[in-house]
Formats: sequence, structure tokens, C-alpha cells
Amino acid sequence: MGIGWQPPLQAQSNEDVNVLTAQLSPSRDRGAGLRGAGCGEVTITPLMPTNDQGVYLVALNSPATLSWQVPETTVTSAEFLLVDQSWNPVYQTMIEIPEAGGEVEITLPNDLSLEREIDYYLQFALVCDVADRTKDNAIQGAVQFTTPDASIPEE
Repeated sequence: MGIGWQPPLQAQSNEDVNVLTAQLSPSRDRGAGLRGAGCGEVTITPLMPTNDQGVYLVALNSPATLSWQVPETTVTSAEFLLVDQSWNPVYQTMIEIPEAGGEVEITLPNDLSLEREIDYYLQFALVCDVADRTKDNAIQGAVQFTTPDASIPEE
């Protein structure tokens, strides 16, 4: 998915989600990251395989889990947002980030009605400054939920 928007999503209400997700570019060309100024050069690395268009692939197991590698940081929280193709919020949550860094996982609730083989769009944002969310460091991309089988490449 190409990135054609600034600042990172900072959805505190459904109205905010609708305004901010409307700025996402629906292109599926690749996953990408966005660096904010508030955390310095903090690189977020997705730990999910991608297809040849750069769309993240996540097995729709029970539960479905998405993960990222985060370096050592002073950031204490991150926000995850998943929207559908119509930019409707599907799931949003805040999580704690370990000070030492490491793998951070989001486990989606089992009661989400996720469809297989269609694009959803996600953002994982480190909250660098709670008073100024434009400083967030974030990574966005398209994601497809797939049937768990050998077709998902191993990382």
C-alpha cells in the first residue's frame, strides 16, 4: 500500500477514524513505514510475510496474530488500527511497548468478522508524544487474512 497521508492515524473517535482513514491511499503496491520526529530514528519492522504485491499475509487462525519488531525505546505505548476497504474501523487498540524493545504482537479478537483474501489496511504507531500525535512513528500496509496452510511463506 502506498502512503499518501500525514500525520499518522490518531483515532480517538469514529469521526476521527473516518477523517483520517480517508487520507490513506488504496494502492496495494507495497507495505511501507513512516518515521515521525518525536521518537528519533526508531525503525519498526513487520514480522509478517508478504505476497508479491507487498501485502502482509496473516493466517486467519483462532486467534489471528500480527507482529512487529521494535527496538529499545523510551516509548511506552503503541496504537494499532485495522480498517476495511470502505475505511470503516474494524479493530483499534492501545498496547504497552517493552522498554527493552523486542517483538510486539497484536492478537485480534475471535469475534471479528474478517473475510479471507480481501485487503484490509492497518497502521501500527508508536506514540512518541501523547500531546502531539503528529510525532508518532508508524508503519502502514495492506493485509489479507488467509487460510492457514503452506501457501504463506515462512520468514
